Amino acid sequence: MDGTLNGHAFGHIDSFIYDVYTTDFDGEGAGLHASRLVRQAHFVARSVMTIASACDDDDASPDGLEGGITIVAHSVGGIVARAVPLLYPETRRYVKTLIT
Repeated sequence: MDGTLNGHAFGHIDSFIYDVYTTDFDGEGAGLHASRLVRQAHFVARSVMTIASACDDDDASPDGLEGGITIVAHSVGGIVARAVPLLYPETRRYVKTLIT
């Protein structure tokens, strides 16, 4: 299947390869307590930097479809994910998309 996504052409979807990582804070509510939010944001920021380093993702670009990390988060995880680029600006070059 060939097509476009956001104006970017992509090849065969069957050959698209991606890795999925998950984080579970075991029901620990972060958005309701600042110290938990900061601790969890720190963990996510370290995770982003570790993944980017392991993938040698020096070409990550917020504008490009290629490279970069996509974060999908919900509920309190969405609050934590939104805090990461604010508290840890060095992660911005690696996070391509943030969906909350």
